[in-house]
Amino acid sequence: MKNKFETAIEDADKRKKTLEEFKSEHSEEKVKLNEKIELLRSKNQDITDEFMQKKLEDGRELALYKQRLEF
Repeated sequence: MKNKFETAIEDADKRKKTLEEFKSEHSEEKVKLNEKIELLRSKNQDITDEFMQKKLEDGRELALYKQRLEF
């Protein structure tokens, strides 16, 4: 009985250690993924800003072109 109990404790300790390793790996992976998400958000915002700037410039050019045609 005592031997079975000690074996069960050892098995539980091994499982606990494995669980802690999985948690650590998951935590590291989560940090890496969050960094990638933030990088992609930043790139997306830069692209959106650039698109809006070009859209404004095109709108201005079109308005000037139309104004020149009216004269």
